[in-house]
Amino acid sequence: MKRKGHVIGVVSGKGGVGKTTSVANIGASLAKYHGKRVLIIDGNITTPSLGIHMDTELDGLTVQDILKKRKPKRDIKEHESGVHIIPSEFTTKKKFSKKRLKKALSRLAKEYDLILIDGAGGVVEEVIATIGSSDEVVVVTNPELTAAVAALKVIEQADKMKKPVRAIILNKVKNESYEITARELSDNSGVETVLEIPHDRRVEESIAKRVPVAIHRPHSRGGRHFRAAAASLVGEKHKKSNLIQKLMDKFF
Repeated sequence: MKRKGHVIGVVSGKGGVGKTTSVANIGASLAKYHGKRVLIIDGNITTPSLGIHMDTELDGLTVQDILKKRKPKRDIKEHESGVHIIPSEFTTKKKFSKKRLKKALSRLAKEYDLILIDGAGGVVEEVIATIGSSDEVVVVTNPELTAAVAALKVIEQADKMKKPVRAIILNKVKNESYEITARELSDNSGVETVLEIPHDRRVEESIAKRVPVAIHRPHSRGGRHFRAAAASLVGEKHKKSNLIQKLMDKFF
């Protein structure tokens, strides 16, 4: 585990690869299973969805609140898993500047072990602000060629900004012969750690229920791999599911 208040920006080269799903599951896993004090922030103010994934109303502190200069009057919401969340309002009025975000994070950092920012997709202003405000970056992609190429562009941007890429999350893996492999991604990006998450219908089910699969179905394939990815990011051991737990989450 890095120093207290360590900030990881979670970004992707394109939308639809499971970036927000990854943030929700990693944040919830670290809070519930590792006892970490974790804050997840929606850094995608153009098309925010972290609050939807976490079933969080906008009656608590929002990203727009923390970007304001005056002291916010609302409290940060806490999810049932123990993770704290700052969602974004559905508005494009506020600009997402790196300077404002870094200032807001500096105020919050002392209260948390880890802060995860759910960035936007692509190399846009919001993503650049997320990368610039982070200590490290995690890039989420799929094993599809177009998604992998887009991920490499984001990694290149992080390199330009001198921000280390902690890991790549290779999501929705089906192990088909035409898919980009973890080894190929690592070799072409120079990023040693590639965390694979298999395609699992339980993940889609959990999104519909607005509960992270690591909480909703912790022993499903998706739940197990997201919990393992979370443990890996903080350098801790992952408690493996036993056979009975796996069967329960598979059939019930």
